[in-house]
Amino acid sequence: MPTPTNPENTLQALLTLLARSKFSWFSSVRPDGRPHSVPIWHVMHEEHIYFATPSRSVKVANVRTNPNVAVAAYLLDTPESGLIVEGLARLRPDLRESVSKFFEEKYEWNITEDDEHDALIEVEPTRLIAWGQYGEGHWSGAGIRKAARGEI
Repeated sequence: MPTPTNPENTLQALLTLLARSKFSWFSSVRPDGRPHSVPIWHVMHEEHIYFATPSRSVKVANVRTNPNVAVAAYLLDTPESGLIVEGLARLRPDLRESVSKFFEEKYEWNITEDDEHDALIEVEPTRLIAWGQYGEGHWSGAGIRKAARGEI
């Protein structure tokens, strides 16, 4: 994928690369203020990031008390090209069925049949920060939503 020449194309390219990325790092904040980061398998649908996790996980407990999170990924498997999505997380059990097909397509994983990973977390991006080969910059949640919908 060539390096985009304008900010809108850069953002669309970054979202495509994030969607294709095999895994990312999810960071949340514990009730006592300490950070918690773990690798996750994620999918993107429209402008949201989704991942499945055990309902008794630290991630779920953290999201219940503080929805402010970050999702970070290396693009092209190199730390020289990466991005961080800041956002608001929420539990979305109502979307587990409909989002499952995206996990099946990407990972050959049916999350509806996985009794251990029984919680679905949705991250609504509020900011994207990128650096490296595919451009550098900062984009707002409104810009991310427009790019995800193909409106820019």
